[in-house]
Amino acid sequence: MHRLVVTVFALAACRPQVAGDSPDPDTMDPPGDSAGDSGASTEWVPESDGCTPGTLFSLERVHAFSLELSQASIDALELSPDVYVPGAVTLGQRRLEPVGVRLKGNSSWQWIDAKPAWKIKLDEYVDGWELCGLERITMSNNVWDTSMMAETLAYRAFRELGSPAPRTGYATVQLNGSALGLYTIVEAMDADFVHHRWPGSEGGLWEMSRNCDFEGACDCFDLKWAGDDFDATALTRACQGVAEHTVDGLWRVFDREPMLAFLAAEMVVNHPDSYTYNLNNWHMVHDSLTDRISLSPWGADSTFIYYYPPSGDHPCQVWDRYDNFTDGYLGDVSYFCRHDATCWAQLAEATLQAADRFEAMGMPALVEQTRELIGDHVHADPRIAWPADYFDHKVDCLVEWTAQRPDAVRAWVATGP
Repeated sequence: MHRLVVTVFALAACRPQVAGDSPDPDTMDPPGDSAGDSGASTEWVPESDGCTPGTLFSLERVHAFSLELSQASIDALELSPDVYVPGAVTLGQRRLEPVGVRLKGNSSWQWIDAKPAWKIKLDEYVDGWELCGLERITMSNNVWDTSMMAETLAYRAFRELGSPAPRTGYATVQLNGSALGLYTIVEAMDADFVHHRWPGSEGGLWEMSRNCDFEGACDCFDLKWAGDDFDATALTRACQGVAEHTVDGLWRVFDREPMLAFLAAEMVVNHPDSYTYNLNNWHMVHDSLTDRISLSPWGADSTFIYYYPPSGDHPCQVWDRYDNFTDGYLGDVSYFCRHDATCWAQLAEATLQAADRFEAMGMPALVEQTRELIGDHVHADPRIAWPADYFDHKVDCLVEWTAQRPDAVRAWVATGP
């Protein structure tokens, strides 16, 4: 039978999790192993390899991944690209089969003859299987982001500014012996993410549906995970709190500081495909320990200075149509905070603090560090969706734009609600 091979080799191999491993607050821990009796296979890697989420999600190296898909799995993906099919994944010396593999993306979706984005679910067929401490891995193809670093830098900014956000890394991918090029590895929004950011919490995780918000029927959210202490009424109470149109009602259900940080960060990194801009790309977590809800970003490949379609000659500034300063604050929570004097005062202070923290991050230097890590891989990418020199122009723009952004945010806040 013809087989499609996506081989992912890591520059630093990853080890499986052993009994007794426990998550580190910043890096979590590596994978477990259980082959089952369904033809599953695995090769152990020495523990000294030390692969954890912290090593996978870093700017220290570019990993390399490999997937194997039978022709039957390829045919199944062609019919239902968002349904997991059996495959194998290899990272360094570690190989797992069977695992769940599917395609991902909306506007970024591409078939396997181009540059597809991937979702890998390690425990789809064998309970307990993990890779580098993770049950799921997401690989973004960056077809609309000519810098190939918007997600990496934006999510890092969210975290630094006090809003929980996914971690990222980089990997090259081969498909059936042919290189697919460079991908961003994005931390999946699942139980591992919740347990890492909210240790001990056993609440719930929801994903938005497009145009879903809190003042509607409150039945448009997609439950992604329910912990041992899941409370189905938490979502209803959140919607009731927002509908009160009071600061007390808002902070009775939302975790105030992370929520303010989330709203501020969406403005600082200029996230135009977001909750505050167009009610898209966000997740919601109910912390069972505090009985409060927080929001987390997603789909950040259009942050900073986004142009659609990608271009290599545009000025280093945001088009008005993608500028959060002019079109932001669409969501019920953010709209209320923009128009309520008390909430605006809190949000304005949080946004100024976010500008200070963004400046302290030294983002221009981080842009250059990321350029150094991925630049050669971008120029060697055989499936790149745009001319490689767009990358150089966009990165130069990011250096300039991120240096100016803190003062631009301060000036925007000064204009008032």
